[in-house]
Amino acid sequence: MDLTMLTYALFQSATPASDLPTVLAARGTVGIVSTPLGIALGGPLVSVLGGAGTLVASGLATVLRAAVTLLLWPREPASGRHEHLGEAAAAAGTLP
Repeated sequence: MDLTMLTYALFQSATPASDLPTVLAARGTVGIVSTPLGIALGGPLVSVLGGAGTLVASGLATVLRAAVTLLLWPREPASGRHEHLGEAAAAAGTLP
């Protein structure tokens, strides 16, 4: 399965239908901006660190970003999670 299809499926399952166009547009914008930015930063980084060093630095940066996000991301109570998913399933008639 293509990664793009997987991310769209994830966004569709986790986003209320009313917010979906905005969320998918934001996702597209991030992709459009990040591709040339990655090339602009990646070229000099590979020149300095080499291929393996760049991959290690990228992996470390990803883990660091995940840790910071985990610490700073606001959490909602477990009882309020994914209420919109139940509403969407009920509207689609897929709930018993």
